[in-house]
Amino acid sequence: MARPLSCFRYCSSLRITDSRSLLVVLDWGVASERAESALVAFKSGGVTSADSASTLHAWDAIVELTSAEGVRRLPIREYYISAGMCGAFAEGVNVGDVIVPNRAYVEEGTSLHYYESIDYAEPDAELLEIMLKLPDTKMLPIVSTDGVYRQTYKKEQLWRWKGAAGVDMETSAMLSVGKYIGVRTAALLTASDKHPMNPGDPKWKWSMTQDLRIKTAELALAAAIEAAETI
Repeated sequence: MARPLSCFRYCSSLRITDSRSLLVVLDWGVASERAESALVAFKSGGVTSADSASTLHAWDAIVELTSAEGVRRLPIREYYISAGMCGAFAEGVNVGDVIVPNRAYVEEGTSLHYYESIDYAEPDAELLEIMLKLPDTKMLPIVSTDGVYRQTYKKEQLWRWKGAAGVDMETSAMLSVGKYIGVRTAALLTASDKHPMNPGDPKWKWSMTQDLRIKTAELALAAAIEAAETI
């Protein structure tokens, strides 16, 4: 009997169009020998803190898996791994670096609908340990904000003083809501761009590539399978 599904979430912005890699992802998620007793489900978790939290909250729903034996309807209740992107704004963090956040500072509004007061959210300790065993990952705090046009030089300097190295829109809400509803959560983020730290620095440039998207997806998938087998 298969365990309840483990869910590997990839943002819609991580669209994978390379047919070879997409087949690898589908094969690992549905037919992998390593994962035959611990199924892994895939879900697009949306963009922004509210969308991410809504996806996580919808876990009372079920996922349908179609196979030669017919359609199976199974609950997703164990854990939730978010694979996405972040903007880097700290020394020593560059485009393509893979960050596993050990803390996500809350600067989005969704988390405050679940907690009266919250400064930061943290991942599940066991999931964090698994993800830190992945190659070329860095454990660093990040910030999640829904005020994307208010990221000034001064604001990002304040974030650096807290130790944060990157910013996204979803992770703190995903972690805080996961804890609230009792689902283990963790995130893996690839630095898609590097923010200028001071006036006069090189201008911001979008630098995410298809290869980086595929690398992000495959790393998170490896973590999901490991978690399904060991936790």
